[in-house]
Amino acid sequence: MAQKKSSKIDNSEILAKVSELVKFAKDNKLSELEFETEDFGFKVKKNASPAMPIDLSFLSHLGIQNPQTAETQAEVVSEKPSYNPDKILTAPLNGIFYRAKSPTSEPLAKEGDYVSPGSVVCLVSSCKNLNEIVSDKSGRIAKFLVANEDNVAKGDAIVLLE
Repeated sequence: MAQKKSSKIDNSEILAKVSELVKFAKDNKLSELEFETEDFGFKVKKNASPAMPIDLSFLSHLGIQNPQTAETQAEVVSEKPSYNPDKILTAPLNGIFYRAKSPTSEPLAKEGDYVSPGSVVCLVSSCKNLNEIVSDKSGRIAKFLVANEDNVAKGDAIVLLE
C-alpha cells in the first residue's frame, strides 16, 4: 500500500505567497482573485471603498497565532487619483481599452496630439463591439491614464489633457 505523503506547512512561506498573490492582483488591476489548494484557499476582492485591511484570520487554522500584525496585514488601497474634470476624458462604458483599431494599426491618438470635441481618441470593446470614444473637450493629450488592453469602468479617467 502506498504511503500518503505528509506535508508540513511553512507559515512564513504561505504568508509570502499570499502577499505575492495580492500584489499580483493589484499590479494586474484584477478586481477579484481566488486561490485554492488542498490545504487552504482564499479570495481577494477589490472594493471601491478607501483603504481596507484584508482579513487574514483564515490563516489561523494553519497555526498562525496573530495574522493581523503589522508585518502581515495587507491593504487594498483605492488607486484613483483625482484630476480636474475639465482636463480628463472618461470611459463612457465598461469594457477593454484599446488605443488602436488592431494590434498592427497606428494608435488613434498619441500623447502630444491636439484633440477637439468629436475627435476619436480610443476604443472600448464591450459585448464584442468596438466603441469609438470621442473627445468632448479640446486640448493636447498629456497622458493616457490606462494601458492598452486594460479593463475600464464607466467613469474611469482614461486621458489627461493639458
